[in-house]
Amino acid sequence: MDGVEECANINEVFHYLRRSSARRTNLLISSGNHHAIAREMEHHPELEITYNLIKDDLAHYIDYRLTEDLGLKGLDGEFKDYLKRRLLENAQTTEVFGFFSLKTG
Repeated sequence: MDGVEECANINEVFHYLRRSSARRTNLLISSGNHHAIAREMEHHPELEITYNLIKDDLAHYIDYRLTEDLGLKGLDGEFKDYLKRRLLENAQTTEVFGFFSLKTG
């Protein structure tokens, strides 16, 4: 799940996840740092991936998509540069990546 902090009611999202299945569910949650998410995740394993660890790989992937994707490769070069810059800037604000098993049901 990405962008959980953008949900109107974060607590309701986690409540739904707990009730949605009687099985153990593995989730990968990426989100900006938000107190309600941190509270939900505090008893689960967490892995923080910082921008500095992934920026080169991310830039390479963005370049690849902008040159190889049929829907993107025809875009103007200046616009592609703008898109890449904005995507990399936005990636810097996504700080918390957590992987945990959430007991549901």
